[in-house]
Amino acid sequence: MSPSEQKKFYALMNHISYCMKNQKVDHVAEFEILVQGYQKALVTIIKEPIYNPYGWLKTTVTKKIRDIARKYWGKETIEYKDELGETLLHTKQTNAYTMMQMEQLIDLIFESLSDLNVQILYLHKVEGYTLKEVSEELTSNNGSSLSYPAVRKRYSRMIKDIKENDDFQSIYQSLF
Repeated sequence: MSPSEQKKFYALMNHISYCMKNQKVDHVAEFEILVQGYQKALVTIIKEPIYNPYGWLKTTVTKKIRDIARKYWGKETIEYKDELGETLLHTKQTNAYTMMQMEQLIDLIFESLSDLNVQILYLHKVEGYTLKEVSEELTSNNGSSLSYPAVRKRYSRMIKDIKENDDFQSIYQSLF
């Protein structure tokens, strides 16, 4: 590598390290994030040219780290010892029975929606994407032509339908 390329590489790795520390992402290696960024670049280059590869990659890895942080937010494991001295792992979530009931209701909601609405709801509520990011994700991965205002409107209608459905009242209040 040339000296300027080396500087950019180290600057990018420092940026990744800083973002991971800032977002409290410590369960993924820095090089893994970098590899995922390069893989996304290879897919993107096929569709359209990247005019500023360094800036594009820096933005991409920042978004990837943010996505990972959102995915694992609130799911840190807490380790403690019980009376028998066995180590148990627990998450900051409700008990298993309540979670099973919630999952069944969520499955019913997903079954009542169209495939596109399921994708929008999943990306927004489960993966933690903003509606603008959902629009971009649907456009880039599914070839959908939904604009941000269209996704926002579709989402608000979907939430209104779920809210007005008598069967989904309990899940609506706990999730939305």
